[in-house]
Amino acid sequence: MNTRFTIDPKVRAEIHFFTGLSFSGNRDVVRIFVGGRKQGPEIDGSRVKSVGVSGPVGTRLVLCASDADEGWEQHPWRAVVLVTGSTFRFSAGGPAVQVPDLDRYDRFDAPRTDPDAMEGLTHANDLSEASGWTYGRLSFKEPLKGNVRQVRLDLV
Repeated sequence: MNTRFTIDPKVRAEIHFFTGLSFSGNRDVVRIFVGGRKQGPEIDGSRVKSVGVSGPVGTRLVLCASDADEGWEQHPWRAVVLVTGSTFRFSAGGPAVQVPDLDRYDRFDAPRTDPDAMEGLTHANDLSEASGWTYGRLSFKEPLKGNVRQVRLDLV
């Protein structure tokens, strides 16, 4: 299943998608350029389990289990925002965040998911309700991991 991208034309980012937890398995890199241009392979969202994103502070990446333009917030989704104080320096020098498991909360700089840290991320009904570096709507019935149908990028 190819993942749909919805990109604000002002966004610039680099996203690393992994087929395994904790940044293991195959990696696909997608670069987003100002103007909404995307460079990289098509992403098979049925295989995405972990992700890393780098870009300017204020960049928001939203991974959705729905590919709809409207109503996607009723399905599982997770937002990751590059916020001052909740990023680390990527090897290329820019701010970055790592998500070693799409359905679990780990620190923004975690190199792997921690099975002993069973903390949940902040629940939000829509994008306007939440704050912090990560938030969303997750479900045990319909996981986001292996079910990424849409990637949304904007600035906050």
